[in-house]
Amino acid sequence: MKKVAIDIDSTLAATYHRVFEYLDGPQHGYTYDDLKYWDWPIDRWGEEHFFDAFRYVWSCQAASVPLYDCGGPLVTELLSDHPEFEVDIVTAQEDCTQMESGKRLWLYDNEFEYNNFVTVPLGKTKAELDYDIYVDDKPSLPERVTDGEVYLIDHRYNRDAPGEYTRVDTPSQAYMHMTQGMRA
Repeated sequence: MKKVAIDIDSTLAATYHRVFEYLDGPQHGYTYDDLKYWDWPIDRWGEEHFFDAFRYVWSCQAASVPLYDCGGPLVTELLSDHPEFEVDIVTAQEDCTQMESGKRLWLYDNEFEYNNFVTVPLGKTKAELDYDIYVDDKPSLPERVTDGEVYLIDHRYNRDAPGEYTRVDTPSQAYMHMTQGMRA
């Protein structure tokens, strides 16, 4: 069995669209292309203000967070058509019950099926977990994963990511790579 860790923020969910709107209003105009590097939002708005917005969006506005890709049917298909995969949703976040509830509700509303919901505390890395495959956007993850595959969702802020990985535009492309040559 292959254990798969799929990230939420900026991988399954286009979280920054809502966070930018909350920070600068509906006419903000910021997109993922404005994220020149990983900490750009913190440098732009300040750590406290940015994380307050991030918490607010997931705690109070989760239903309004857009999908980054095709949604739950993809993960459901991976689980039902390929029983050799165990798919977990793995998200790094502070210990915040309201954020976790918002993310779980968002996954439910978007019809994601998964085996486990795993929260990684801030300051820890997902690479310390026991997964065979990671689908994520964090630029430092590939160099930290010593035993496993990484599918890095393409964003401007991770184009120079060190380490070994396969760059994909969407989680759907990661799915295609994972299942290539397997029976359906």
